[in-house]
Amino acid sequence: MRLTIKTKLTAVFTTVVALSGVSMFMAIQNLGTINDSMSSIVNGPVDRSLRLKDMQFDLATISGDMRAMIISTDAAEMAKMRREIDAKLTDIQANASDLDGKFSVAESNTDMKTIVDSLGDYRAALTRVQDEAVKNTDTEAFALTTTKGSAAVTALEKSLAALRQAVANRVSAGDAAAFGAYQATTDLFLSASDVFRQHRNVLLASSDPAKQDEWFKDFQGVIDEFQPTFERLGRLIAPAEMGLFNQVRTDFAAMVEAMNAGNALAIQRSGYTSNVLNATEAAPLRQHIVELVDAIVERNDVVLREATEHANAVYESSRMLLIALLVGSALIALVAALWIVISISRALSSAVRLAGEVAAGNLSASVAVKSDDEVGDLVKALNAMTRKLREVVAEVTAATRNVAAGSQEMSATAEQLSQGATEQASSTEEASASMEEMAATIKQSADNATQTEKIARQSAADAIASGDAVNNAVNAMQTIAEKIMVVQEIARQTDLLALNAAVEAARAGEHGRGFAVVASEVRKLAERSQAAAAEISTLSGTTVKAAQSAGEMLAKLVPDIQRTAELVEEISAGSREQNAGATQINTAIQQLDKVTQQNTSAAEEMSATSEELASQAEQLQAAISYFRTDGSAVAPAANEARQAPKADLKEAILAGAPHMTAPRKPAPKAKASSGGGFDLDLDDGRDELDNEFTRRGAA
Repeated sequence: MRLTIKTKLTAVFTTVVALSGVSMFMAIQNLGTINDSMSSIVNGPVDRSLRLKDMQFDLATISGDMRAMIISTDAAEMAKMRREIDAKLTDIQANASDLDGKFSVAESNTDMKTIVDSLGDYRAALTRVQDEAVKNTDTEAFALTTTKGSAAVTALEKSLAALRQAVANRVSAGDAAAFGAYQATTDLFLSASDVFRQHRNVLLASSDPAKQDEWFKDFQGVIDEFQPTFERLGRLIAPAEMGLFNQVRTDFAAMVEAMNAGNALAIQRSGYTSNVLNATEAAPLRQHIVELVDAIVERNDVVLREATEHANAVYESSRMLLIALLVGSALIALVAALWIVISISRALSSAVRLAGEVAAGNLSASVAVKSDDEVGDLVKALNAMTRKLREVVAEVTAATRNVAAGSQEMSATAEQLSQGATEQASSTEEASASMEEMAATIKQSADNATQTEKIARQSAADAIASGDAVNNAVNAMQTIAEKIMVVQEIARQTDLLALNAAVEAARAGEHGRGFAVVASEVRKLAERSQAAAAEISTLSGTTVKAAQSAGEMLAKLVPDIQRTAELVEEISAGSREQNAGATQINTAIQQLDKVTQQNTSAAEEMSATSEELASQAEQLQAAISYFRTDGSAVAPAANEARQAPKADLKEAILAGAPHMTAPRKPAPKAKASSGGGFDLDLDDGRDELDNEFTRRGAA
């Protein structure tokens, strides 16, 4: 029977898992019991204990707040304290009602019932105490005395001082009857001070009702004594002082009214009453409730300790059971682990020895298989792997030799390609330089032709303008000749008139002698004008003939100049076409130069790559030589690769890429003429590209 490791591990883990499952089941069951116990503790005694503690704290807080409320003199603060006390008492009643009947001890339920009933009485007592405290009569009485009472006393003292001064003035004046009035006014002034003192005693004795009642009676007695004094003073004062006397009585009545209001508040004794009610009614009820709560807390603590002890007992029993199950599972797992480890260790030792031999480079090692399990399968797989590895190493060694030889051949071919590309790049650069010079010359010729064309056109325009000017001059000369003929005719007629005038003067005799002299002079001027006009007419005719001859010559010259301009335009267009063609050729040569340089760089990179490939092949062969397949290491084949012929790879590359041909030597350059300059004849060496250029000149 084949007992595999999987079967062994499955059996062991199944046993361990089964024991773990039993342990887990027992643990879950006991945890449920413990959880129920803890829940009953937390939701029962613990929750009740917390609520009872809250009740104790709230009762203590209410007691302190009540004392603070009784002592306080701020109405807003007292109202706030009253709200807080009512809220705490409401919480206490809610907790007490909720806890009523929920204790496991009957006595605690009875006490809680009593607490619920007592809390109602306690609230009523607190309400009575609060109602008295919020009256705040002592503070109100003091406030009334310090405001209205003090103002009334000040007014009375002022009016008494005025009356006393008026009476004193009469006494100083020697009025003996005024002395009695002065004495009565002084007594009244002292009695007013005594009234204020008695009123202050009444206010301060609110905490001692008997003393306060006694002092209140004294205050009433002092007030009653004022009436006879006022009557006696009324009989003694003068009529002029009656107004001051009436003011004193009015101020006295106002003071008594203010003090009576303060005394009425003071004798209510709200602070004293609230203290008495709190001490006699509220405090005993609170103390009784606190004692009942304390007793319930003690009994609840006993129940809590018993529940805790029960939960601890359940925990201890569960813990011991789980420890026993875990110890049993651990022992079974330990024994099974030792059995499996020993069986695996023996088989793995053989596999480790085989792996060590392979790691040392001995691929001819093998191990005998003894176990019939997964480890035995592992040893079989290692033996098969070693055999396959021997085959792979042999194949890799052969392939490495081929790669090394091929990389050397590729490196040699790449060097040849790089050399040819370098030569081609040099030739291309020379051709590019020549084309740049030729393009510059053609461009200069084109620019000169363009300028000549502009000059010829300007000359033609000037010739036309000159012909027009000559024609205008001829017309002007003809006009001048016509005008001179008119002048000559006028001179002739003037001569005839002068002759007639001389004849008439001779007939007149002595009277016409002066007129004859004038006529003679006029005749002479007419003859001279006629002669000058004849000469000018002759010159004008000659000038007209010369101008007509010049116009005819210019008319013949203008078509020749226009033809010259057209020819120059055609020459300029041809020069521009030559410049464009030279520019295209120069651009193509420059692009060819760039491609050649890129090919040179690619050839150099391919050469470097082939050298690196050869180096990597040598390193790979050196690494493979570490293994031994038949007792001896694999021999390096680097020297053989270096001695392999390089022509085989070159032929293989050319066969795979027929567009790559062997570099041809450039044709020898034609010998330059010794005359210098550039040969601009583009008709020799025509090719297909020349047909792409068309002449754009005049047809």
